[in-house]
Amino acid sequence: MSNVHFIGGEKGGVGKSMTSRLLAQYYIDRKRPFLGFDSDASHGTFSRFYGEFASPVIVGEDDSLDGILEAGESNPDHDLIIDLAAQTATRLGEWIEETDVFGLLDEMGYQVYLWHVMDDGADSIDLLARSLERNPQPELQYVVVQNLGRGSDFSQFRASPAWRAAQGRGQQPRADEHRRAPAHESMAEKQLQPARRPAHRRVIATPPVPPASGIGSVFTAPGRADTPHNRHGNRPRLPASAR
Repeated sequence: MSNVHFIGGEKGGVGKSMTSRLLAQYYIDRKRPFLGFDSDASHGTFSRFYGEFASPVIVGEDDSLDGILEAGESNPDHDLIIDLAAQTATRLGEWIEETDVFGLLDEMGYQVYLWHVMDDGADSIDLLARSLERNPQPELQYVVVQNLGRGSDFSQFRASPAWRAAQGRGQQPRADEHRRAPAHESMAEKQLQPARRPAHRRVIATPPVPPASGIGSVFTAPGRADTPHNRHGNRPRLPASAR
């Protein structure tokens, strides 16, 4: 089964595009095939840094969004990474409902992961709660990213109903996962630590995305990293049908 990752959070400046780029680099480094889509028309950092793998889409134009489904159908062995711009949930939700996107992806053999990248503000918690309520389907897996580059105190989130709801909507890591959570943790929460390198070198955090199905529900990202360097080498270009 292939995976489709909707990287959202609805709020601007919380690290959605950074998360998309880290996930893309994870796939590239491990030579796993994927197609990327960038809905952030204002910045477009995902498609700018990973232009060989990601193409722009316009939320609000069904023909443009339908290209995601067409690309997935034409490339069933590829995972999909969709970088969602801020404040697109309403228009994206309309397309998902009218087109039955999740149903079609399920028929095509895709597992859907809804990523919520957040800071430690109350609005991020509220946006997560709305997303969980808007997408009650049990087959949809949630991945919540607590970005320490955008907040240091997530205690309010941990005490919220959204935290408890997210626990039940994320898949626990497999027993053989090399980055498994400590035994005392009740859910798949990850504390990502940047590698120790000389100060002049870039420090890139690796997202916790184990092969296939072992994705966790909540993890914590370290302080904002530099833009990942694209080290893909001679990887295949994005098919014309997905551009």
